[in-house]
Parts: sequence; C-alpha cells; structure tokens
Amino acid sequence: MRSRQYPMLLLLFLSALLSQNVLAQQNLESKIRLADEVDAVDPRVSVGSTFDKQYITSVLGGESSVLDYKNGWFQIPAWFAGSWTSTNTSSTYRRNEITGVVDNEARLYNTKNGGEWGHMRDSFGNVWHVYGHKFWSISKSADYDRYSFKSNIEPVYVTEKAVILKAGGVDIKVDKANKVISVTPFQQISQYKPVRDGVIRAKKLFRAYDPGGKAAFSTSELEVYQRSKPFIEFRPDNKLDVEMKSHLDKFLRAQEKKL
Repeated sequence: MRSRQYPMLLLLFLSALLSQNVLAQQNLESKIRLADEVDAVDPRVSVGSTFDKQYITSVLGGESSVLDYKNGWFQIPAWFAGSWTSTNTSSTYRRNEITGVVDNEARLYNTKNGGEWGHMRDSFGNVWHVYGHKFWSISKSADYDRYSFKSNIEPVYVTEKAVILKAGGVDIKVDKANKVISVTPFQQISQYKPVRDGVIRAKKLFRAYDPGGKAAFSTSELEVYQRSKPFIEFRPDNKLDVEMKSHLDKFLRAQEKKL
C-alpha cells in the first residue's frame, strides 16, 4: 500500500516533538502517514439506501467489545480523561487528491462532536484507555447526521503534553429522511493538547476515500473540546467496571513479563 506525506500538515503533529531528538522525530514521522488507497467498502453499503445501523454494522464486520482479549491498553494523561464535546469545526486546509489542487480558505462548520477517553485506573492512579475494538461515533449538523464506524484506532505518541492518535473506518452521512447520502472510507491523525483545565484543542489531519478505496481529498481541521463529564471512577458494584479492571490487570501483568 503506497502512502505519501505533506510536510506542511505534518508540522502540526511533529511540533509536539520539537524538544526531542532527531531519531524520535523521524520515528514519529514514519507513523504519521495516510494511505493513498484503502480497502473498498462493501457495495451493500450504498448511497440512496435507507440507513439501517444494525444491518450496516454486520456488513462492516460487526462491533466488538472493549473486553475482547485482543484489545490493547495505553496510558493517557489526567487532563485527557473524561467525556468531551465540541460544537464547531474549523477547516484550514483542503487538498483534492485527484487533481492536486490545494484550498487554504478557512471554513467554520457548526457540528456537534464528542469523545470519551479513559476506561480504568491502575493501582498507582494512572488512567488507561482500551483500544482495538470496533465502534460507532455520531456527530450531528443541521442537514445530516454523520455516523462514523471506527474499525481501528491506535496511539501514535502519548506524553503529559500531547496525545496523538491514528484512526480508520467508514463515514456514512445520513439525511433527515434517514437516507444514505455518502459513504466515505477514511483515515485520520488527531493531536490533542490541553488549553486549560476542562478544555483541550484537537488538530486533525483527515483523508477521505471514494467507496472503491481511492484517495479523494485531505483536510486539516481544528476543534476545541469542553469536558462535559469527568472521568468515571471504578464502581465495584458495576459488572462492566469489574470486568474492565480484570482485563487491565491481566494486560499489565503480561507487560511486566515482557520486561
């Protein structure tokens, strides 16, 4: 699978490493690459069809549990833990991957996005997030709802000052009549940094593909998130929390054996 990089956009994400050595910067840069091609979407998920989330989920391979033994965990800084909400997105860069034309006009979109980070604390009080499972996220605008099926998400770079994640999946836009108006495979690199307590800024490099998997366009976006809910502490009477704690404990013991 071929991939290419755009230095101007990479600066958004490499800035977190300016105080690190050259080797570390090169290692991060090698991970921040968005593919020119991805797998085609199953033709049963098509524009014009009625959106049936349960059916489409099965076509895309199904959701998976956060308790799947194949999942991994990564530690996150305390400022990143909790539930977050953003009410608008500003776009500062757009490149047509077919023609190569670049558009630097700033645009503001009124879209509501959210995210939840942090699943469990370890015995030292550190917050951990599980990754590797497949799940849906939803954002809404006045004209349509955007259902994003995340089939993979992984940490690229995590410190006390910044969190960089890479994700991939399929975006499906649905109009208010519940009809599918677009089907877009995607890859995305997101850098999160704290602004102040309860506020974080996200810089995102997003690449969209046509249903056949060919690169269509890339954008650079900025979002500011407010914490809507604090991190949920372990609840001993909650079955999922008990299972999650056991899952994390097993993961950490396995990591200790590797050292």
